[in-house]
Amino acid sequence: MPLRYTEDPASLESVKDISEKYIVFYSSRGEDGKLWCPDCRDVERLVEQTFTPTDGLSGLIVYVGQKQEYLCGNLPCCTPPALT
Repeated sequence: MPLRYTEDPASLESVKDISEKYIVFYSSRGEDGKLWCPDCRDVERLVEQTFTPTDGLSGLIVYVGQKQEYLCGNLPCCTPPALT
């Protein structure tokens, strides 16, 4: 299955009920369209190749936010989930 992408940045609602087998967390993209995280940029092509075949693995790309947001630690993906 091809990749599915969340909005950028992702909301918790967008990952609540997912059918994909794998979740890949990426930095958000800057105004230039590039991921701000160098590690994310390094693996972006490999991830796309891995999930491209229509009969292959299913994956969801979750964009975690811009660098300043990520560094302050207030992003939903960086905090423990609320237990009910």
